[in-house]
Amino acid sequence: MSRDGLVLTDMRIVREVTEKVVQYSPNCAIIMVANPLEGMTQLALHISEFPRSRVFGQSGILDSARFRTFVAQELGVSVKDVSTCVLGGQGDTMVAVTRLCTVGGVPIAELLSREKVDSLVERTVKRGVK
Repeated sequence: MSRDGLVLTDMRIVREVTEKVVQYSPNCAIIMVANPLEGMTQLALHISEFPRSRVFGQSGILDSARFRTFVAQELGVSVKDVSTCVLGGQGDTMVAVTRLCTVGGVPIAELLSREKVDSLVERTVKRGVK
């Protein structure tokens, strides 16, 4: 499926789910996680007619999990012990905030070389892009 076709499919899904959410849970908050995040969040806001304070998007979960996995694999530790922070969309706009990344509370800068951290960040960025 083309990227445009995928967006149209996602729009139909978000529209249908939002209508059902409004019907069955009119006092809820909507947390959007579909891509493209900004567009789907705006669509849910429009369809629901909820106030802006009840419709918002959450991104970076998959990318943060991917980065956590790569760090854990590199250090031979459990992913449960790794904490990462990845912001932005997939690809060139993604930013791994490495100063906030830790393993068992220890900053990754103390465990891995700058080059290795940069390599893991690059791998994280490129894994999410087709």
